[in-house]
Amino acid sequence: PNHHQPTPTAPSPPKIVPGHPHRCREPPFYDPAADAALFDALEGGFEPTNDHRLDRLDLHVNDEAFARAVVDAHHAITGA
Repeated sequence: PNHHQPTPTAPSPPKIVPGHPHRCREPPFYDPAADAALFDALEGGFEPTNDHRLDRLDLHVNDEAFARAVVDAHHAITGA
């Protein structure tokens, strides 16, 4: 008997669009209205202080440049 079971096919990843801030332009992750509502709510309720700032970057959360920006901001705030 053949005990080999076929490997299930993984769903294909969403299409990546270089240069797009979210890089994903297919559902379920691409929702410009939801993105706008989220960022409007974050920016609308945010009050900057010496210890809190909100930087809007045209980067994807998985970009190395985004990670560097977060670390740099942390160092600037903490003095580390």
